[in-house]
Amino acid sequence: MNSKKLYIITEEILTDGMKKTLLAKELLESSKAKSISEATRIAGLSRAAFYRYKDSIHKMASSVSDIISIMLILEDKSGVLSNVLNQISMTSANILTINQEIPLSQKARVSIYIEIKDMKVEAYELLNSLERIEGVIKAELADGGK
Repeated sequence: MNSKKLYIITEEILTDGMKKTLLAKELLESSKAKSISEATRIAGLSRAAFYRYKDSIHKMASSVSDIISIMLILEDKSGVLSNVLNQISMTSANILTINQEIPLSQKARVSIYIEIKDMKVEAYELLNSLERIEGVIKAELADGGK
């Protein structure tokens, strides 16, 4: 099993490619760039470098918060979301909001904001436990939390 560990590092030690990847992601999210090609061109980054870093680097809010956002891709099956919510609840995290998109191709994107101040496990442990649930295709921290 591939266990993910998360680290918080300061911006000054990021490589140039990592910084440009964050910029390209911001351009896409703000709709200032309409495609990955446009975002990487504006950021001065190769598409290969963007794809290398895009899933592994995320910008946090400017202040450390007790709220994180988790993005999930779930199979469109009865009970999967319920199992995810039960797993989060077992950690003593407080679920604040849940947003589920309409399932397409038997998959649904779900965003969950949770308050972690009383959570009994580390965020990476929660993500790993969510990915072990049958029907969870992907679980990751969403950019920036809240």
